[in-house]
Amino acid sequence: MTRKPRRHALSVPVRSGSEVGFPQSLGEVHDMLYDKSLERDNCGFGLIAHIEGEPSHKVVRTAIHALARMQHRGAILADGKPATVAACCYKNRIAFFASLRRSAAGV
Repeated sequence: MTRKPRRHALSVPVRSGSEVGFPQSLGEVHDMLYDKSLERDNCGFGLIAHIEGEPSHKVVRTAIHALARMQHRGAILADGKPATVAACCYKNRIAFFASLRRSAAGV
């Protein structure tokens, strides 16, 4: 069975206002950006990053805060244990993990 491709809301030009294609109100902008028929019921994920790739405590704090909020979004398995996975990416991860290994070895 072949699936018919869905038209995304952004592919439909706005046909009102003085200029075709330019929204004249916030309601029209909302209609362009959101299409309820495209909603899916599924798990999600969060991505917190500094756009320039610079290290920042604020990024880590924000990521921890987002992770703490995951429980109310259904990230609990039937046995009551959290199913949330957290990962932190480091720009120089080889040096970071080498320092952890040295620290664990008492060097």
